[in-house]
Amino acid sequence: MKLVANRLNHVWPSELVSLADDDSLTAIDLAVAYASSMPDILDLATRRQKPLRLFALLDADGFPDLKLATDILTASHTRWKLYFLRDYYHPKVMWFRGVGCYLGSANLSERAWKQNIECGLWLSEAELAANGLTKSLDELFAALSTEYPARRADLAALQRLEVERAKLSEARRAFNAEADRILAHIPKGRAMTFEPTREQRPSEEKEKFRREWGRCVHILQTLGERTAKVTWPEWVDRDVAPAIAFDQATEYWYTLSVRDERTRDSSVEALHERNKANPDAAADALLAKWSEFDGVHGKWEWATWCNENPRRLRGLLGERSLRNLDLAALDEIVWLSHSARTVARQIPYSKLGLPGDSKSERERCRLFAEFLLKQRPERGERTVRDVLLHVLWGRPTADHAGRLWDATELDDWKIDHLDVGILGELLGYARPEECPPRNHRVSRSLRALGYDVAVPGKRA
Repeated sequence: MKLVANRLNHVWPSELVSLADDDSLTAIDLAVAYASSMPDILDLATRRQKPLRLFALLDADGFPDLKLATDILTASHTRWKLYFLRDYYHPKVMWFRGVGCYLGSANLSERAWKQNIECGLWLSEAELAANGLTKSLDELFAALSTEYPARRADLAALQRLEVERAKLSEARRAFNAEADRILAHIPKGRAMTFEPTREQRPSEEKEKFRREWGRCVHILQTLGERTAKVTWPEWVDRDVAPAIAFDQATEYWYTLSVRDERTRDSSVEALHERNKANPDAAADALLAKWSEFDGVHGKWEWATWCNENPRRLRGLLGERSLRNLDLAALDEIVWLSHSARTVARQIPYSKLGLPGDSKSERERCRLFAEFLLKQRPERGERTVRDVLLHVLWGRPTADHAGRLWDATELDDWKIDHLDVGILGELLGYARPEECPPRNHRVSRSLRALGYDVAVPGKRA
């Protein structure tokens, strides 16, 4: 569940479209009174080739927008449908079937999405089902589908209205000027826009990263919910976050299926081809196997890494703790993080300024922590403490992917060897309910299970 309040909490309706850009999307149903602009949604429906229905208010003030109505009614396919309602119609419901639904105050307009103060809730498909809302939404749209279905011939009526409305423009301008004079003693509101400057506009690559990361987070959250419903091994504490439990379940499965096998048939891509037709079934089989696991395999301390270490790591990664970050704390963070330990084990000794290559893994973690404390980005004087605070607790609070991008791609944030695998894992251990842990091994595990996710790097 998300509160969507635009600039008040830095969660914008456009983020929901990115979240809905997922393989589980089946259709888009929009019951929104005032519709003038929805390019992001039309782009999503086009790319995903999903059916879209818009139930919009038709009035004399220019709603729905003529261009929007034209785009829908003259599309070269039949997947899009537009319905008109006259008077007494004021809902704002945007249901991305299979992913989630927005219920709130925002219309389909540039102002509502980028300037106004709006307020609404985003509920995932699982939350809709858990609260009995799926059936209610189905009934709502079933009732609306009996309203007037717009046709191409209706565009002529909208065009005539456009002409007549233009005749009122001069009188409207005069009236608005007089209203400004009468109300001059009352300050005007300002648009709380989120539009960045030209220099700040996110790159296409950043938006692609955001979309991919959001899709993967959605998969991990769904799998965490599935994990919460299965029988857990007796050695797993009941207060372990389901996202952490699933992370450790995949660690066990990946060890058995990939690390222990070391054969071409057990490679990530071979497993992906085998499982991609039904990845959820593969995940269910993984969880069933994990449920029976006695916690003993190899030399790994499975219970400790599932119960104690995540609890300790979450404490170290709290905002107050990070503000007082020192070598001892960073050393422990590196030691308790799978990705950071792997980097510490693999980083060349020359990077650490030492000869030879004989230190233990525990000693290497301390040396890597010392190395990180000394590093600075190419531009500026930010430290590893600043980067961790930004990624884990910075603003916009909901834009986890955007902050990860900053920390791994921008010259005034990026620190050598502090990669997206380490940061994605630490973010997940600090805030597992919002953003489950994702390192390179998690990405490879999801891909091996058959899910369509990117594998951003080679480290575990």
